[in-house]
Amino acid sequence: YVYLIKTNELKVMPEMLKPHAYHSVEFLDFYKSIIVVGGEKSAACEIFDLFTGLWKELPDMNIPKAHCNLFLDKFTHVIYTFFGVVGDITEKNNYIDIIECLELKKLALGWSIIDYNNKAEMDFKSGYSKILPLSQEMVLIYGAANMRNNAKKAAVYLIPKCEIVKIDKKIFNEITEKSKYSRKLSKILMSYI
Repeated sequence: YVYLIKTNELKVMPEMLKPHAYHSVEFLDFYKSIIVVGGEKSAACEIFDLFTGLWKELPDMNIPKAHCNLFLDKFTHVIYTFFGVVGDITEKNNYIDIIECLELKKLALGWSIIDYNNKAEMDFKSGYSKILPLSQEMVLIYGAANMRNNAKKAAVYLIPKCEIVKIDKKIFNEITEKSKYSRKLSKILMSYI
């Protein structure tokens, strides 16, 4: 079901084109659409257009994964998937450190695996990580362990540079400023940074 706030209606959505379990879902405000990505042992992706009321198949990801984090860069119209779980969802230690992207204006190119530099030395295979976009160029990653110890940590993915960096003083100040307007970011700041 989809609840349409503007018209105060509850509408039944048609069934998705492919089965998904433990998938990732994100509302793309810019496109007025809902994207569904992957799932347990699934690379399938699709998008639901709220205007037409129809599902449209998207290219499959390169690697089937569940519980990946999604981010839409509204300026470049690129969807990013961060990390996730491969294989059987009930197995332990099956987290991956893969970032993929899909250009929504060039769907024929399909998903690309991003070759990024992990300067923060975060071990994304050690456990589940979450993301929180800070800007169109920076995404906060938190929850994974540092490779040198098992403490939960946070880092920042710099989209233009394709690198994950430690939170230096400049980034920390920027995050602190943004946390004044976001309860969620404020909690993350206290817990991970």
